[in-house]
Amino acid sequence: MGSASREALARSVQALAGLGSKADLATAEDLFAAGRVVADSAQLRAVLSDPSAPADGKAALVQRVFASLSAPAVELLTVVAGERWSGQDDVLAAIEELGIRAIAASAPRNVDIPGSSSRSEAP
Repeated sequence: MGSASREALARSVQALAGLGSKADLATAEDLFAAGRVVADSAQLRAVLSDPSAPADGKAALVQRVFASLSAPAVELLTVVAGERWSGQDDVLAAIEELGIRAIAASAPRNVDIPGSSSRSEAP
C-alpha cells in the first residue's frame, strides 16, 4: 500500500471512529456487501480510485450505487471515494478493513475471543 493509500485509510478509519455506536454489525455487513460489488466491477474500482475524478461526482455515484445500504455504510463509502488512493486494489482493501473494524467495534467489550490471548493453552 502506497503512502497516499495509507493516509487515505487512516482518514477513513477516523471517519469510522467518528460514527461511534452508529457503526454496528449491520454497517459491517453493508461494507462487505459493498466490497463484493466493488470487487466485481473493474469500472467502479477505477472510478473510485481515480484521483482526477471530482470528489462530488464520486460521492454521487456511491450514493446512487449503494442507496440500499445503511446510512453509516454509505457515509463511510463516500469518505473512501473522496480520498486519494495509490491503486484500485487499495480501495477494495480499505472497504474490507473498515468492515472488519466495524465488526470489532460492535463486539461487546466483555467478550473473550478464543485464541486472542498471548498465551496458548495446551489442548
